Amino acid sequence: MTWNTYTAQGQLKQLSAASPLAPMIPISDTVLGTTQASITVNLPSTYQHAQIWVSARSDTAAINSPLRIRFNGDSATNYDNQAMYAQGATITAAESLATASPEIGFLAAASDAAGKWGQSFIDIADYTSTTQEKMATAKGSWVEANATSQVRQGLWTTHWRSTAAITSVTLFPGSGNFIAGSRVTVYGMGVTTPNAIGVGAFTPPTYGTTLPASPADGQQAIYVDSTTSPTYQWLFRYNAGSSQTDKWEFIGGLPWTNYTSASASLTFTTPLAGVWKVHSGGDARVSSGGDASVTPYGGASSGGGNNGPQTAWAAVTSARLAASTAVTVNRAGTTGPAGQLSLSVFPIRVS
Repeated sequence: MTWNTYTAQGQLKQLSAASPLAPMIPISDTVLGTTQASITVNLPSTYQHAQIWVSARSDTAAINSPLRIRFNGDSATNYDNQAMYAQGATITAAESLATASPEIGFLAAASDAAGKWGQSFIDIADYTSTTQEKMATAKGSWVEANATSQVRQGLWTTHWRSTAAITSVTLFPGSGNFIAGSRVTVYGMGVTTPNAIGVGAFTPPTYGTTLPASPADGQQAIYVDSTTSPTYQWLFRYNAGSSQTDKWEFIGGLPWTNYTSASASLTFTTPLAGVWKVHSGGDARVSSGGDASVTPYGGASSGGGNNGPQTAWAAVTSARLAASTAVTVNRAGTTGPAGQLSLSVFPIRVS
């Protein structure tokens, strides 16, 4: 799978799911307010890979505690584990087969000095696959004292004997509980379902005469009246959290603008339902008064007398119009010099 991003110079560049530049998208961030035996996080099916950051401490009465992992709530002996530990200049290793609680890191615990915690960074590749048995690889560290050989480091690999897609990950200390303040943050990489997340952050907006039918939060789209000869090009961003009926919010583009000195009116027809802002005006010189106005907003201005100047302006930011509504600026007088009329329209938010 590939997706698009941009260099600092604005050049389009395609990235693959394996690229080291692949974007990491936050999925969840859990910080405990009190002691807790375990933390379970859910993994959505919209990504290929996951990375889990753990910063935690155990309350068990020991200097340290293993950090353990399970997938999809499976507590049977379906895991295999390999670990390597570095302590000063010494490296040791350990293997565990057919275990129910594989080790994936180490934590500082209650007998360790205050302020000392354990950290693990866990990678799970292709966790949505249903044909591969799953692997989790982690690196981590913990400190047992400010002394020689007490700054510890480890590498872990956990094998789950299952081809099921991983939907949840449970982390827990080997003994005791996580203390308050322990934190687990989850990131996704490699989008499997582009429209399931706010893809506007790294994918170019769509371009067309309709807006996407099933937009994601943050998705962007360029709306035009014609793909071959547009008279306007409006950039919208979808705000799923908006309390308004119209959730496509206008974020860029020039207004549709027209003017005339030859006719008594100008009209723009709204292509979409939503809130529209209108600027209109003109020097409508009529021989016997008459009104200049903009509809459906109102904004009429009284006549200026025989050949007198007359100007009508309207600026509306909160009126919602249905699709195919004709917005017209006109002058009622029909004799005398024509003068000028202008009409400028752009959206605030639409559906």
